[in-house]
Amino acid sequence: ILKKVHDDGANLYISMDGGMMSEFSDITGFELVTKSRSTKTHTAEFDGAVFKLDTMYDMILKAKTAKVLAVNEVGNPVFGVNEYGRGKVYFVSSCIERYASTTPGFADGENKEDYYRLYKAMNLKNPQKIASVNLHTAGITEHIINDTSRYILLINYYYSSNWCTSRRNARTFMQRY
Repeated sequence: ILKKVHDDGANLYISMDGGMMSEFSDITGFELVTKSRSTKTHTAEFDGAVFKLDTMYDMILKAKTAKVLAVNEVGNPVFGVNEYGRGKVYFVSSCIERYASTTPGFADGENKEDYYRLYKAMNLKNPQKIASVNLHTAGITEHIINDTSRYILLINYYYSSNWCTSRRNARTFMQRY
């Protein structure tokens, strides 16, 4: 994966859930100053929204070559991007995916968070892929089979199906791409 980022100009997203890469600083552009076990929930502001960052570890980071995109409430970088060869590496110092999968109401309830803003900023879309979705309550994956065939999977993160009211509508959506 890192070779594709470096040589081919791909974008890579890394979130941290306690592990550590041996070339962390070169890849993410951040230097790890300290790391300690924690049960704190931090907050950070990005793109007009305040996010909860549930962490297993508190990490004090110093930007070396990374551009800092967001800091937590005490000014520590928590979201950034680093040029890595021809590509970019986006880094979040919290495992948003773990938080999302263990928090009831994450997508639509009282614990609703606008994390889609982070993913949107990362622009992880492969330029060879043509499908997209502009709903923050939906996701999409596109799998290129060959030059003329693709599998496109729409993922509804919302408990209701009101944005895609029938199977025919979903099929029509797919046919447009």
